[in-house]
Amino acid sequence: MTQPGFLKGLEVKIAADAIAAGDIIERIGLRVKGNDDNYKLLVGQLEINDKTISAPANVKNLNVEVKEETQGSMAMKLFWEVDAEAKARADWGLLFNDEANIHHFEIMYKVGEGGRVAEVGRTTTWSAYLGDIFFDSADDVPYVGVRAVSNDLKTYSPIVWVKVPRANAAQLPELVEEDTYGVSAMNPACEGADIARKQRYVTDVTTTGADQDLNFTNGGPVKDGSQYADHRDMVLKVSQGQTITMTIKCKDTTNDHPGTANADGLRWCFAGGWMDLNGSGDFDHPLGITPFETGEETDPEGERLFKVGKTRAGTPEFETEGITFSFTVPADATPGKSRLRIVFSDAWFAGMFLPTGLHAKGFSMDFGCEIAGDNPGRTAADTRDQGVADEPELLEGGSVSGVVDVVNNGASEAVYADGVLYLTNVEKAWVYSADGKFVKFASANPKAMSLEGVAPGAYIVKMQYQNVIRTAKFLVK
Repeated sequence: MTQPGFLKGLEVKIAADAIAAGDIIERIGLRVKGNDDNYKLLVGQLEINDKTISAPANVKNLNVEVKEETQGSMAMKLFWEVDAEAKARADWGLLFNDEANIHHFEIMYKVGEGGRVAEVGRTTTWSAYLGDIFFDSADDVPYVGVRAVSNDLKTYSPIVWVKVPRANAAQLPELVEEDTYGVSAMNPACEGADIARKQRYVTDVTTTGADQDLNFTNGGPVKDGSQYADHRDMVLKVSQGQTITMTIKCKDTTNDHPGTANADGLRWCFAGGWMDLNGSGDFDHPLGITPFETGEETDPEGERLFKVGKTRAGTPEFETEGITFSFTVPADATPGKSRLRIVFSDAWFAGMFLPTGLHAKGFSMDFGCEIAGDNPGRTAADTRDQGVADEPELLEGGSVSGVVDVVNNGASEAVYADGVLYLTNVEKAWVYSADGKFVKFASANPKAMSLEGVAPGAYIVKMQYQNVIRTAKFLVK
């Protein structure tokens, strides 16, 4: 098979006379034989089916509680009920899924009322947490829905949808993009960590020959003790095939102790520099690993551009005049935004020499980077799903009434001033102290809540508007 292909809905019928009366089918299986390594088999479901259809109970009273929101993302908690009567524990009002002919629930998401529907989760409980919903634009309006799936695994209830209005962007924090390059920091349990925090740090990093050079000077100890310094706001701009000369200087510990033999700075480390050369968002290697210490100064198959210093020996020039060296940006480096990471690690612990993870008594730092050029760039292996998934089947659940939509008109807001909590788009509100103690409740579409006499401090208001719940913090001074 030269092109990707899919075999969907394969059905095998077994004649009744092939199964003797009283026989029990204990298990079913699937075996695939072949010598072609260029295909993969993904099995979604195996089932023995006698065409029995059993409708599940409908979902009702779906509520959405907004747990976290930024200008570009939202996290929500969903909880709902089932339209059926309890039987086994009716005295407790405890309804089991089996009594409602429900195997599980499917969580749906779409952008806009007529948006494309995607399944984003499954659960057997009557609640779910939906986090990390990211928006493409400020106009995206999220809709979340839930439907029940029957025990026959092929019959669905109608989807109950809830529109979740977004809050005023001016009142929300900006979306902070996830840093995919991993953590590089000192092992806090390593011997000599306390001394390293005081004496082992880089003071200067400068370059020549780049389109835009680095000029980092007067660096000092890292205050949080991690031995990692974030300088991504300083950007090194380079071009494919360009040779860069770099100078790195560290804190000079020569005079910190009597005699240079007692100096305990980065002179007792070696250093390496990594650059994201394929735009993958990490410092990876073609084989999925980054080699440990080697005798080579460069790593032509990976993303390490240089290694300086000596193994199991000191390099005093790190601290005295600084060490100067050159490296070349590969001609096939992928153009675009990148990252430069410099890592020092104790020269007696070669196995710790990696761009991510914990180093031994060393120091690491990041700089922003941009790569320019017209040559085709390296391609990173992409193991993520490709394309857009098909919409789930039977979105209407076979119901004559179709999809149920619960529409909200605006996001709840709360503003506190002079002893009064002013509310907008709120049907019910609960006020709690910061330690979780209940303070006050208001219903029947309150516009304002008097908090006269409430002690100064931090409080939380929980607001419900139709089927959406939001929380907000406020201070009473």
